[in-house]
This record gives sequence, C-alpha cells and structure tokens, in this order.
Amino acid sequence: MMKANTKKGIIAGCDVLLYIITFLVVQVMVVAVCNALLPKDNTTAFIIGQTASALLTIGLFFALRWARIGLKGFSEKPLTLLLWIGFFTLCTLVPSTMAIETAGIDMPKEYEEIFEKILSTPLGYFCVSVIVPIAEEVVFRGGILRRLLQWFGKERRWVAIATSALLFALFHGNLAQGIHAFTIGLFLGWLFYRTNSIVPGVVFHLVNNTTAVVLSLTLGIDQDATLLEMFGGNATLLYASLAASIALGIPAFYKIIKSL
Repeated sequence: MMKANTKKGIIAGCDVLLYIITFLVVQVMVVAVCNALLPKDNTTAFIIGQTASALLTIGLFFALRWARIGLKGFSEKPLTLLLWIGFFTLCTLVPSTMAIETAGIDMPKEYEEIFEKILSTPLGYFCVSVIVPIAEEVVFRGGILRRLLQWFGKERRWVAIATSALLFALFHGNLAQGIHAFTIGLFLGWLFYRTNSIVPGVVFHLVNNTTAVVLSLTLGIDQDATLLEMFGGNATLLYASLAASIALGIPAFYKIIKSL
C-alpha cells in the first residue's frame, strides 16, 4: 500500500513539474520568437508574446487533457454563485492592497516597468484583464491543483490547495504580488475543490485584474501609487472604503458558501 502511494505521489509530482515546465517554456519561446520578429518595437513584441504564449498554453492544456473547464454541475445556482464571487472580488481589493502596504512591501521597479509597458496598448489591457487570468487558472487550478487533489485526496485537500497557492505565488516572482497571489490562491483553490471547475476562479481573476486595469486607466494611477494617493489624499474616504469593503465582503463570502 505504501509503495502504491509512493508511486502515485511520484507520478503526480512529475505531472505537476511537467505542467510548470511547459508553462514556462511556452512563455520563454513565444516571447523570444516575437522579439526576433519585431526587433524594432520591443513593447509590442513583449505584449504579443505574452498574449500568444497564454493562448498557446490554454490550447495545449485542453488539447492534452491536462485541464478541463468543468461547466456542468459546479453549483445548483451557477449564475448566483458567479455574481457573488464577482462582488466579493471587488470587496477584497482595498483590504488586500492596504495589508501589503502596511507590511511595507513594494513591487520591484522592473516589475512596475513591465506593467507600464503592457498597459500602454489596448492589446495589453486585454492580455492582462482576460487572457492571462484564464491561462493562470487553467494551469494552476485546472492542471496543477486538480492533479494534487487526486494525489492528496479529500483528507489532505488543504495540503494540495496550499501547495498550488505557493506555486502560484512563486510564479509571480516578487514578494508584493506573491503574498497577494498566495492568499488569493488559497481562496481560488478552495473554490476549485468545492466546484471541480475553473469557472469560479476565472471569474474572480477576471474581475480582479480588469478592475485594476480600469482604475489604472481611468484615474491615471502609476504602478507605484499608494492607496491614499488613489483616493486623492483623502484618508477619511480611504478608511470609509476599507470599512465598507469588509462590511460587504463578509456577507458576500457567506452567500458564496450558500450558493455552492
């Protein structure tokens, strides 16, 4: 029995490693090809490379059956669940950003420059808001977490969820995004476990990224702007928004549980 479990663990670990390597190799190769084909416009090449690599990753994972959408039966009230997830996502933005700022963790300058590049064109908006979130859910929840749950089983589901969340955090490559990604990864992992579908996680991810992009564009916010600066220096408005986010977020989370 122990030998069988060890064998299952080795196979699952190899599968997870294969998923990660494939994800990274596709990114590196596609971006390199785009840079070679568009040497005079590095920003455009980078954005096209990120978009193309994400689309290719999605296609590969579904074609090879490493992930599945799980559209049927993930909730008795799917639309209600997805609406509450979207609303809960909005409620997490201010508290999570404030927590990172309070901890004194800043995003590295090179990452800020990358985001500024991506958000310099409409294709970049679409990439960050839609394509990348779907690709990440396909890989980290649809592929990696699905395989880890098969290995660890129901009894150790939180080991699987925490492991996938940690890998998701490490993938972001910096502490500021990593902490946020790990926390979100736990929630998204729990959603995937409860629904056996990537759809709820995709909705959360889409709303989270799209809102950040919209705020950045409409308010003219720099990547290194603080929350207080986003609220025009009005501390009262900031803390009122924080209180409202928490007050509305708690019942929204309860509604998500009830809708599962």
